[in-house]
Amino acid sequence: VRILVLRVDFERDTPGSKTSGDGRFDLRRDEEARAIPIDPPPHDRSYFDSHLQALARYYDVMSGGALVLQWDIFPAGQDSAYHLPDTPEYGPWIFSNSNPDVLLHAIELVGDALATADSTDASLDFTRERDGSVEARYDSYLLFHAGADYQGDIYGDSPFDIPSFNLFVVDPFMVQDSTVAIDLVQVVPESATQDGFYGALNGVVTHEFGHQLTFEDLYDVKNGLPGVGAFSLMDSGENLYGTIVDPADTTQILPVRGVLPASLDPWHKFWVFPDGIDLVFPESYLSGDQRRFETELEAIELSN
Repeated sequence: VRILVLRVDFERDTPGSKTSGDGRFDLRRDEEARAIPIDPPPHDRSYFDSHLQALARYYDVMSGGALVLQWDIFPAGQDSAYHLPDTPEYGPWIFSNSNPDVLLHAIELVGDALATADSTDASLDFTRERDGSVEARYDSYLLFHAGADYQGDIYGDSPFDIPSFNLFVVDPFMVQDSTVAIDLVQVVPESATQDGFYGALNGVVTHEFGHQLTFEDLYDVKNGLPGVGAFSLMDSGENLYGTIVDPADTTQILPVRGVLPASLDPWHKFWVFPDGIDLVFPESYLSGDQRRFETELEAIELSN
């Protein structure tokens, strides 16, 4: 799977914008920045490349080596980004079945990001030639934006933060002189830390990329309640807490959300990577096209 990674920030021209950060990627390289315990700045090209390496290792293991990720990051400059209008242009992000504007905000954000990258960067080529014909160069599209995400707004005081999501559109975005159609884009933040609670980017990036592979959410998308809980990446497994040593005080242990994403559940593995995993069925047998199981569940068996 070949991924196009785009980095976008925002022009902070609206006084009092209710967002975390200042609209730009955190590129600090001072002592204070180095003391940040998880995902410290600078959030430059190398930073995002490291996260893509982690993503590739995760899916290599989960797929038994069947899935290989490759990526290109644009803009190519170490500290560069594509510039979009201020975040209030795309919000507020009020999630409700009665708020149809959420989809419009997402379409406008992704559409503007793709159009800006396409129109301002001559080095970005969405196509490639193979076997004498021109085709799309990328299988997957990932958009990193400056700031934290809406889901991490614990105190509810930054409603214009961009959420983490995957956007699928029936009417695709057209780029490269309308030669390439893009209908699915992943959107994630530069950092998962907000409101004094530490979060690692690993969890959200890995979960959202699952949707690029056609994975389904296993929690209730209407109310956010878990289905299989922490036992799957596609449910609460992206939010598992781990602990790290505080670099500013090695006697302190800090809880951090999303450091090590949970395993992919067996259902998704069998569905998406049937040839890349070794399934073991205890006391099982095959009957026609159906796989059936015979197991003893003594702990829950009842006598008649």
